Parts: sequence; C-alpha cells; structure tokens
Amino acid sequence: MIMLITAFLFFQVCTIVSTISTVQASSRLSLDLSKNVSYLRGEDDRLVRYNVPDEDSQYRQKEICTTKYLEAVMDTFSNLTSSIDSSFSEPTYRKIGLCLQILTLCATNNHGTRNRIGQYKDGDTLGHIVKMIHHPFTQTFPPSSETTLLDIALRTSAYASESVWILSFNSPNHDVFVDADGVMALRSVIVSAYHSPSINVAKMWALAALQNLAASYCHSPTGHCRWYYDQETYTVKLHLKTPLFIDGNKARVQIANDVELMHSITNLTCHSSSSSSGPHSEVNPWPTLATKRDALHELHENMPTWAAVGAVKNIILNHDAWADILPVKDCICDLKYSTDWLVGV
Repeated sequence: MIMLITAFLFFQVCTIVSTISTVQASSRLSLDLSKNVSYLRGEDDRLVRYNVPDEDSQYRQKEICTTKYLEAVMDTFSNLTSSIDSSFSEPTYRKIGLCLQILTLCATNNHGTRNRIGQYKDGDTLGHIVKMIHHPFTQTFPPSSETTLLDIALRTSAYASESVWILSFNSPNHDVFVDADGVMALRSVIVSAYHSPSINVAKMWALAALQNLAASYCHSPTGHCRWYYDQETYTVKLHLKTPLFIDGNKARVQIANDVELMHSITNLTCHSSSSSSGPHSEVNPWPTLATKRDALHELHENMPTWAAVGAVKNIILNHDAWADILPVKDCICDLKYSTDWLVGV
C-alpha cells in the first residue's frame, strides 16, 4: 500500500513539473523578441558566432525555434520591412534587427532551419533580408536624428548581412540571395563612405556574407569543396571526390567585374594588423574574441579584414579576378600566420 501511494505521489510530482516546464516554455515564446534573443544567446556574447557552442545552447535553440514561432517572426519581419520606406524610425529598425537576430540564432548550425526559413512563402523572407542590407544607403535621414538613426540603421544592415552569412551556407538559399541582387546590396555597404560608429561592423558582416555568396558548395560531409590548381591549363579545378552542389560562379563573376567593389575588398584585405603575433588588444583585435558589446561602440577598423580575406579566397576561383588580387598576395600570405585562427584560416 505504501509503495502504491509513493508511486502515485511520484506520478503527481512528475506531472506538475512537466506542466510547469510546458508553461515556462510557452511563456518564453510569448515574450518579446529582445528577451528571446538574450535567451537563445545565453552567456555567449561572441560577435562572430560561427557555431552553437554547447548542449545548453542547442536545447534553447530547439525549444524556441519551432516552425510556428519562426513563421510568426518571419511574418512580423516581412510586415515591418514592407512598410519601412514610408515609416522608418528607431523603434522599427530595432524591431527588424531583433527579428533578424532570431533568424540567425535559430539557423546557426542547423541546416533544416536554414531551409525552412528559405522555403517559407517561396523565399519571401530572403528577399526582405536583402532589402534591409542596403536600405540605409537608399534613404535620406531627418537632420534632427541623422546620427543616431543612421547608426541604428547600419546596425540593422549588419544583422541582415549576418543572416545572409548563416542562411546561405551550403543551402539552396544561396542562389535565392544571388538572384535577389544580394551581391549588389552587399556592395552598397562595402564601398560606402559613411562615417558612423557602426560602419565597420556593417562592412565586416557584408564581407562575410559576400564570402559565402562567392563560395561553391559540394557533396561532402561539411559542404566544402576540394580544389586543385591544374598546371597544364593554369586554372583552378574541382576535385572529383567532391561533386558540385551549389555553384557560386554567378556571384564571383558579378564581383570580379565590379572594379570599385574589388578595390574596396582588396584594400580591406591589407588593412589589418592582426597578422602580428601577440595577445588580443585594442591595437591588435582578434575577431574570435570580439563581443557584441564591442559592436555597440565604434568597432576597430581592422575587424573587417578576416571577412575580406575569406571573400578573396572564394573570389579568386574566378580567373578574371586574379589581376586585382595579385597585388595583395603578400597581405594574404602574411595573414596566414595570424595569431587569430579566424583570420588565418
């Protein structure tokens, strides 16, 4: 009899705990976007968040990033961007930025979520992301709020480019972004002469996104391709062991034929002191150690270099770009020995 009572009480406790957990999870989904961004990140404050670092982060991602929630975020995002030309303001930009962060955090290390985002409403979300990349460069901001509003707009552009960086990796989304004039949108950021605290972080993420649009992806465990230099034909060729899945040549051709864009990319490739040995510091910033807090202030002018180098490594697969890239060969070789692995990859 005692065992039956004990079993019954244990069952009741488990039911109560399960109910509380369900209510807590449900309440999280109903909280504002800002709190969900914080919840998904946890204590991970890296600026360049290239992976989901641990099991707790994976659990939070699985808990929050349900199809129903993502669709609600995407609908909110699309509605805001559709009307932003007639009503752009600081709160609107901030909310769009939060939506973009949710999409990026949910899609990191998650191939299925990347594809779900891309397929929703026939890629509607991806088109709106491209729009938000170059939106700050198509507007005249009210003089009374120009400095603040422009900076927030550039930060939103950075979030949009970061989304492209994540969503285009080894995914059919890649071609959708390219066909939606993604290269031209990113170009508007990279060649910009704006002077604003957030311009360097905007350029960094635009270059990172361009890096992935200029990439080809193959049928391999990681999606990466194996290339080799054919000394008979003096061309770079794809190894037969990694058959092509997504061809980045269309983007590479667009980039290589754009003289101003190539000039900006190669200039940024040679702009960093990160090749020097030594600890992370204000004069020798390491991209892998930069935090989101750093991006709230004026990001170091050397920070975009890692993304520029990554873009060059993919653009060089197009023979027409060699003449522009050859003069910065020494900078690239120097950066190979950078103390920060992200720069030296």
